[in-house]
Amino acid sequence: MRWLTVLFAAFIVAVIVLADMGHLPSFLRVYERIPYGDKVGHFVLIGILGFLAVSTSIQALPHRDPKRVAVIAALILALVFTVEEASQGPIAGRDASWMDLFANYAGISAFSFLAYRMKK
Repeated sequence: MRWLTVLFAAFIVAVIVLADMGHLPSFLRVYERIPYGDKVGHFVLIGILGFLAVSTSIQALPHRDPKRVAVIAALILALVFTVEEASQGPIAGRDASWMDLFANYAGISAFSFLAYRMKK
């Protein structure tokens, strides 16, 4: 599970870097053709990362309260994506968006809760 989490996190970082550079491949821009596709993408991709991060954290800390581990992992992820979204403001061609941030939070919350319930 750890390697899957690391690989998926690396994928997300690569997508963010490519988007910041304006070089996002066309197959990753399929969301542009779907109404609210960008928001759905944020919800699903960051949610999957939340699921993996919480699952991995609970698994790595078996003697800790899983609920506490899940909440802390989700809050750390939310903080990381708050900083990431805010950092888009000064980048040409990128826009910091409250709706993207909300979609990130919703994905982290929903998928982290699912991971917690599955591990419980």
